[in-house]
Amino acid sequence: MFASRNCVSISEPIVLLNPTGTMRERHAILDGIGDETRLRALLVAGDRATFERLYRRHDGAMVRVCTAIVGNRAAAEEVVQDGWIAILQNIGGFEGRASLAGWMFAIVLNKAKSRARRDGRSVSFDAGGA
Repeated sequence: MFASRNCVSISEPIVLLNPTGTMRERHAILDGIGDETRLRALLVAGDRATFERLYRRHDGAMVRVCTAIVGNRAAAEEVVQDGWIAILQNIGGFEGRASLAGWMFAIVLNKAKSRARRDGRSVSFDAGGA
């Protein structure tokens, strides 16, 4: 479907699999100016440029948060990769009740919590950074 973590192209320009809309529209959407319904539609249509920009924007933060939850970066990267797969598989079900970023992070965080439970690691979310 889309490139894996180690294969995502970061060079511009990006060749589109299913070009939809103008480059300016896609950039505006990803910069928070556009409509998340349109962003969802681009992702459902398999627009590679939209996915790659979204990936570059959020992947690092997802890995950092998951590292804190699961305890090591390698496991966190696996969790986030599984999260991206789940996001792409379920993007059609995004209803817009929360922001797209919030919805994506919820998916990834749930996967990280499940991994931490499976691996026997407990993380207190009540500690408040203590």
